[in-house]
Amino acid sequence: MQSIGIDASALNKYFKTGVEWYAYYLIKAFTKIITKHKVFLYTTIPLKTDFSLPLNFENRILSWKFKHLWTLGRLSYETATRPPDIFFTPSHILPLTKSKHRVITIHDIGFKACPKFYTKLEVKSQNWSTSRAVKYATKIIAPSNFTKQELIRYYNCDPRKITVAPHGVNPDYKIITNKTALQNIQSKYNLKTKYIVSIGRLEKKKNILGILKALNILTLKQKSDLGFSIVFIGNPGFGYSEIEVMISKYKLQKYIINLGFMPEDDMPYLLNQASALLFPSFYEGFGFPLLQAMRCGVPIITSNIQPCKELVKNAAILIDPYNPEEIANAMVQITSDDILRNKITQEGLQIAQNFSWEKCAQETYAALIS
Repeated sequence: MQSIGIDASALNKYFKTGVEWYAYYLIKAFTKIITKHKVFLYTTIPLKTDFSLPLNFENRILSWKFKHLWTLGRLSYETATRPPDIFFTPSHILPLTKSKHRVITIHDIGFKACPKFYTKLEVKSQNWSTSRAVKYATKIIAPSNFTKQELIRYYNCDPRKITVAPHGVNPDYKIITNKTALQNIQSKYNLKTKYIVSIGRLEKKKNILGILKALNILTLKQKSDLGFSIVFIGNPGFGYSEIEVMISKYKLQKYIINLGFMPEDDMPYLLNQASALLFPSFYEGFGFPLLQAMRCGVPIITSNIQPCKELVKNAAILIDPYNPEEIANAMVQITSDDILRNKITQEGLQIAQNFSWEKCAQETYAALIS
């Protein structure tokens, strides 16, 4: 029986963001479809999951006393001394592995296309790891055609190396009719007014400053209360200090609810009650929140950049992320035009039916064994 080794370290992180959730749901789906291979899940500590492992899956614990360099150190040693037939990492760093077949998922290369949204260290380290992955990986998984083209454009990657396998979505993201459960979330987070939700790190790349500028435009135009708040879900990221300064400068505190990190279990309930998802990002590889919103029947405002258009098609109000006036107008439109809201919602529900973690896992598994 051939073996597949997978870097599963992301599964043990409590504060999961997009890449960690991708690893979690993909590996969970693997446990249902991989039956003809022995699978080693490499972690630094015993694997913590809410799903059981089949008999052909084994958690290999690779302890490491240092805070950093586990992938290039301990995991590299493991795959050099006991190499699996196939190695897969769902994140952006390929270990110094001797496996004959090396597969990696590269989610996006925003650091290369938009370096101003990253620290110098992030640009340098991510460029190094991506260059190395393009050179040494036998297969690369990309979540979108856009990311595939970016790898070809910036790294001259052989297109035959790249398999496009779009992400899935947690089935808990759906239209929820349980009023008591919905009200419990409202009470838990003290959500008393109509709100538009923004999901993602509070950082420059996500265009949080653009949201605040748009909000300021509306407050200056309106003589009375706006009638809605902006709910931010996400931890602080690069440029957060500027975000805090702008909130204070424009006196926007009364219109903003900053919830920070939110447990995954609560997210579908909060989304279901949102008037819209606002996602005016400057750069994405895929756009998890867009798919989550479509599954929950929530209308979307998002950037007219290629990866967002590839995912939502016509199921959104598309705006220029560099134009706060457009963002402001879209917020007014999405909260006042019921016909438009219904149209976007119905189209989004149709599109979202084409995405699942089972499908993503099947396409990824096919790339692993080919």
